[in-house]
Amino acid sequence: LVQILVAIIGILGWAIITHLNLFGHIVHIPHWLGFIFSLIWFILIINSFNWFDGINGMWAWLATIWFFTIALLIKFVIFKYYNVSPEEFKHLVFLLNLSLILTWVSFVF
Repeated sequence: LVQILVAIIGILGWAIITHLNLFGHIVHIPHWLGFIFSLIWFILIINSFNWFDGINGMWAWLATIWFFTIALLIKFVIFKYYNVSPEEFKHLVFLLNLSLILTWVSFVF
């Protein structure tokens, strides 16, 4: 019940799937179907993280991989292929540094 509530809050915050990229073809999906896809996606992601609760040390490794992946995406994809304004650049550098710091924090603890 709480997972469904969190998923609905995320969707109401406009985190909704409206396009799918299927083998290079962009498919536009209706808003109501996107709501259902997004709801299912949020619930599956929340449950996948809950499944790791019983495995010792698994969260630390997942967090390390996740934060490091975000840092790599910002560094080698966004900075390289997208033109960003100075204001966005400042935010991206902050996110890059934060993700690298959190990578090492999750790795140590």
